[in-house]
Amino acid sequence: MRDFETSEDTLRREVYEETGIQEINIKKPLDVSHYYRGERKAENQMIVINFWCTTKL
Repeated sequence: MRDFETSEDTLRREVYEETGIQEINIKKPLDVSHYYRGERKAENQMIVINFWCTTKL
């Protein structure tokens, strides 16, 4: 996430960056995961939110 970005803003930006799809309909969050990349330090924390989304292709 970037500063001042909501999780929904991040989702829309990432979907666009990875697929080029601009219009997505965010239905609801499905689950949240927390883990560390490497050592258990604050700067290595990762929080992943999976959303149910639809789009028209």
